[in-house]
Amino acid sequence: MIRRVIETFHIIGRGLVVVVDGTSNLPVGRGLPVEIETPRGQRFTTMAFREWPRREAPLEDEHDAYLLEGLRRDDVPVGSILRF
Repeated sequence: MIRRVIETFHIIGRGLVVVVDGTSNLPVGRGLPVEIETPRGQRFTTMAFREWPRREAPLEDEHDAYLLEGLRRDDVPVGSILRF
């Protein structure tokens, strides 16, 4: 499965979270190996943990979010590709 990063943010005490285009049926909270390719062509791998969005009602345009282990916002710019 391939997803493009559309937003990034940092949660203090947890790390980098990326929001991707679309949704999936991947398990929530379990480590998933992921290859990341930045817009400049850099490639590396890490573990991703799918997060549950918390909201009162589902949105029409849903997106998955993943916590990426050991990375910073500069490491995974918007436009990067995640390959699960």
